[in-house]
Parts: sequence; C-alpha cells; structure tokens
Amino acid sequence: MMYNALQATPLPEPAQGRDLLRTGPFIQRAETALRGWTQMMSKMRAFDVSRRHDIYDEEFLFFTLWYSGRAEAAPFDVPELESDRWLDGHYPFLFRRAHLSVPPRNFVHTDEGQPDGRLLNFLDHGDPVHERLVQGFVQIMGTKLGADKTPQSLVVQFPEGHPALQLQEQTILVVVAWTDPGNTVLPAFPNSKLTALVDAASTDAQKRDLIADVRLAQESWRADQRWVRSLLPAQIFVEAAQINGPQWNSLPNELAVEFLKPLVYRQDGVLCARGRQGMTKLPGDVASRVLRDLQHRMAKEFSGTWREPITRLEESLKCRHVQVEAECRDTADKWGAEIERRKAMKAGAAERAKEGLVAAAERRLEMAETIRNERLHWLAAIPELAAQARLQKVASLILKPAPMEQFPA
Repeated sequence: MMYNALQATPLPEPAQGRDLLRTGPFIQRAETALRGWTQMMSKMRAFDVSRRHDIYDEEFLFFTLWYSGRAEAAPFDVPELESDRWLDGHYPFLFRRAHLSVPPRNFVHTDEGQPDGRLLNFLDHGDPVHERLVQGFVQIMGTKLGADKTPQSLVVQFPEGHPALQLQEQTILVVVAWTDPGNTVLPAFPNSKLTALVDAASTDAQKRDLIADVRLAQESWRADQRWVRSLLPAQIFVEAAQINGPQWNSLPNELAVEFLKPLVYRQDGVLCARGRQGMTKLPGDVASRVLRDLQHRMAKEFSGTWREPITRLEESLKCRHVQVEAECRDTADKWGAEIERRKAMKAGAAERAKEGLVAAAERRLEMAETIRNERLHWLAAIPELAAQARLQKVASLILKPAPMEQFPA
C-alpha cells in the first residue's frame, strides 16, 4: 500500500525535465527531474555538467560537475570542486540508479595523474554536493527574485514551444512561497543539556562512552525528523496573474508553475530561456494590490492543504510515542540492570574499581533517562508547532514572456 502511494505521489513543482515527469515509477521521475536540474545548471552557465568515460574503461560512463569558468565567477562556492590540479576539482557522479555497474564501482579515473582513481558519488539527497547546490540556489533565488513587496522586473525569452509563450508580450506577476516543516516542527536538539552530562563525567573513559550516547541521541533526533518529513513534506506554492493596466486575471496553477521552468526539450537538443532587463515596471499601487491578492490565495491554499497532513500526523503520533517510549525504556532498563550487576560483583573485586564501574553505569543511566525525557518532549511539542506552521518565504517576479527568435544570441 505504501509503495503504491509513493508511485502515485507527484513530484514537487517546478520540476525540470521531459514528459516522463508525469509517468513511470517515482524513482525514475525523480531522476528525470534531477537530470533536468543539472541541465539547467549547464544552460545557465552556473556549473558545467559533462559526460565522461573512464580512461581505463571506455564503456563506463559517468558525469562530472565543475565550475563553468573561473571559480571566483561561480554563483556560489562549492568546496568539493576546488583544487589546484586539473580535473581534481571535477566531481564525478551518477544520478540514475540504472547507471550503477554490477558490481557497483566505487572509483573512476578522470586523468592520468590519479592511478587510484577518484570516488564516484551519487548526486541525490544526502550527498554533500547535492545539499550545497540546493542551499546555494535557494539563496540565489532570495537575491535574484524580489521580496514579497518589491518584485524584480525583466523580459524572459522563452524557446519556441514553451507554454509561457501563449501569453507573450503580456505582463505577468509570479509569486512563489514555500514551507519546510522538517526544519521548524521538530524542536532543536538539546545539545547543551546532554554535553553538560558529558562534562560532569569524572574520567576520560566515561566521557567517551557518554559522547557515544549523545551521538546516538542525535541519530534518534534525525530519525524523528525524517519521520516528521514523511508526514509533513516540504511544499512549494506558485501563483501568477496576467496584468493589463489596472486590471488583472489570476492564472491557473498549471500555467503559473511553467514560468519557473526554463527548459524546452527538442530533437536537436535542450534550449533554455534567457532573461533580459528592460521592461517597464508596474505602477506601485497596482503591483501591491496584485501581490496582496496572490499572497492571500497562497495562504488560503496552504491552509487547505495543511489540514490533511496535520490529521495524519496526529493519528501517527501515538504509535510513534509508544515506539520511542519502548526503545528508550529498553536502554534505561539495560543500564539499571547493569548497575545492579556491578553492585553485586564479588567482594574480592577492588572496592575502588567497583565503585568506579557502578558510577560509570549510573552516568549512562542518567544520560539514557535524560535522552528519553528530551525525545518524548520534542515529540509532544510537534502538534503545537505544526499548527503554527506558515509559509516561510515569499519571492516575486514581474516578467514579460517573449519569443527567443526576437533576441538573437
């Protein structure tokens, strides 16, 4: 049932790619969108994404990611791409599971100077470079697009065949907002409270054991965050309006999101829209009224779509609480039993050593009970925080679609 639900799940828009985004298994659709994203990077000359052959195995193909030109001209820094040697900074990766070899390869060879090869990565969620790219482009959007009350303005040249051209030469206001509950619904990890228990330990051995407990607690926090994200996924909302003088008409969501998809796929290759400054800005009072209207629509849509995941969260929280309670109780019971075992050690054991062993177990028990209380606390706080969730960021753009043929490169 869960598998079927995943296959029916639409990809978050605006996903870049071909019509395959609407058909096929979820993983294939997600990989198609990822490929579209990397193609968009190349077309906008933010980063260079190139297909390569292993120099010792011509049949094995992979991709590399690097700066399109000088590193200082890149839109943002990616530390993994920086190196003094040619190709050392080129990041080898795959983005389709079908491209994995059997058995899977861990290393590829990109030049003669690296006989041991370079680590082959999988560009997907969790990969450090993937996460850095996402973070960097989100930051760019926050600066390149206008804020909620000050939209940027430009002409966008769309390639032939792009849906936006049905409104060419019209003035369009696009507003984008999103929410990511996974970052806001779960309380912060109580690092200071747990590290205080580590600092209070009397020996280095006790400290090492307690540090290991804190790391496990961090993994538990991340597991709970992943659980929250599975029930309250990140969402993006897009609204657009066609403006004619003081009048405006709201556009369907299906068309609104197309303004954020610059790629057009044709038999002769992939074309990308280009932006040019120069269009006349809207009068401030008109822009303000349209912005307020579209933001109100987005807030209403968010409130409507938020009810179902909140209900699903409340239904699942009881089971999660029982699971976490049992898991934490097992750990505490283990250390409680260990304390009794150490207290019952034979009288022949050195009394000082015995006291140290008991004290160490008691500290582990105190850490386990603290982690249990904190974990149950952050689970208990989730419903109230989820109910307070709002759209976290709003950006806006005034654009005028134009055919690319009018603007030769």
